[in-house]
Amino acid sequence: PILNTPLGMMAIDTRVPLPPGQNLRLEILPNQIQIPSATSAEARFEAMFLSREWPNLANAIREIGRAAPAVTQKLVSSKLPQPNTQLTSNTLFFLNALKGGDMRSWMGNAATSLLDQLNPDLLGQLDEDFVQLGRAATEPQANDWRTTLVPFFNGMGLEQFQMHTQGQLLEGEDGNREEGSRFIIDISLSRLGRLQLDGLVRAKGKRLDLIVRSDGPLPRKMRSDITKIYIDFTEAVAVTGQISFQADQKF
Repeated sequence: PILNTPLGMMAIDTRVPLPPGQNLRLEILPNQIQIPSATSAEARFEAMFLSREWPNLANAIREIGRAAPAVTQKLVSSKLPQPNTQLTSNTLFFLNALKGGDMRSWMGNAATSLLDQLNPDLLGQLDEDFVQLGRAATEPQANDWRTTLVPFFNGMGLEQFQMHTQGQLLEGEDGNREEGSRFIIDISLSRLGRLQLDGLVRAKGKRLDLIVRSDGPLPRKMRSDITKIYIDFTEAVAVTGQISFQADQKF
């Protein structure tokens, strides 16, 4: 529910049905106010979204790597999304672990047990980060969008991309309403700049329309290559749809 108060618009976390126009009395309880510190999980969570970095995960990978390079190699190659054939499966594995709120099931017992011995405080903070990310990915916001930060290994270091998802009710070809899902993948690249993949899935997963947004027009050869990847994908999984490109527009 959204409240109009003298302090401004306010969203409250409650499942109690509140009819529009109802008056509520709100009271501030000073002894129950918790002010986040600069190192609190809430402050770190906000910094992760603003900087698109996950310092605790990067530090954990470095510490594990110094003590057991083989464990780090397995973690990076089998768990972290990266530009290879395992990108989709590793991304889905990370998202499923977020829904379950279990960071250890994602990193694996070997990595978490070793980190617990080396730096238990860092493991605790990493666990808190995971819970905060899971909340953002599973709890609907006021506009029904859910946002997830996904770690991405670019071959040299750790980055992040943002994935936004939203369920939608759409008008089908027969005029009836049907359920659909919209997703936006937002990433900043070193040479191309900011890039968005804006997709709409409908017809019970049998249609995928995709918009590729960029700061400036993509080269013709690149647009052609991306279109071919999209066509090959839709043919391989038996879906229909179309792809389009947008540039020089507000994201």
